[in-house]
Amino acid sequence: LVCYVIGNTDTGKSSMINEICGQQIFKVSHDDNHGTLAIQRVHVPRVNATFVDTVGFGHVDDTTLLKEIKKDLKDESSYPDVILLVVTRVTLRDQAALKRITNILNDILQ
Repeated sequence: LVCYVIGNTDTGKSSMINEICGQQIFKVSHDDNHGTLAIQRVHVPRVNATFVDTVGFGHVDDTTLLKEIKKDLKDESSYPDVILLVVTRVTLRDQAALKRITNILNDILQ
């Protein structure tokens, strides 16, 4: 199982993965420094899944982030089985980001 976790900066993506796995897999930032600076992919045998922790939207421009995601999805074995969108509250920005992500993934996965 490959699970992509996406969302805006500082929404708790890394924390959510850690909670699902029951252990600290990814570093969590508790200050103004953003925790995830590059896409990270880790297989967790305990839950038999690979989690992909992405840079938050808003940390870098969306076009750059979507290019990085596209690069990470270079072959079918890296395609996500699940995409989790982490939000603290759904904003217009979240809706716009989700639409862009959906369009990019449709292009990649077809």
